[in-house]
Amino acid sequence: MLYYLNQEQWDSSRGGAFIAFGVPGVEARAATASAAGDDSLDEGWDIPPLGDRLLGFWSDELKHQVEPSWAPNGPSDYRYALTVWLCVDDPKYIGVNDAPAWKKKSI
Repeated sequence: MLYYLNQEQWDSSRGGAFIAFGVPGVEARAATASAAGDDSLDEGWDIPPLGDRLLGFWSDELKHQVEPSWAPNGPSDYRYALTVWLCVDDPKYIGVNDAPAWKKKSI
């Protein structure tokens, strides 16, 4: 999970966008190749780092990168983000496709 704490307005010229690759159903745009030089990551969906925005995704399944950001005016231009990793050893503990217990009906 990624939560942006900076100001809500963001000037895209300062960079800092989260780029998701291979997202089905989303119009992709040409992006820079990843720092690792993986040419398969040449199109992506830019998500600007708007303040009070929460991104949730499976980082081991979604190819992604974050653009470098610039702060020409100092702290007022900083991009602040809080990242939380949720880790489990066994995927059975992640019930994404299961309905919550209160929604299940007994037969």
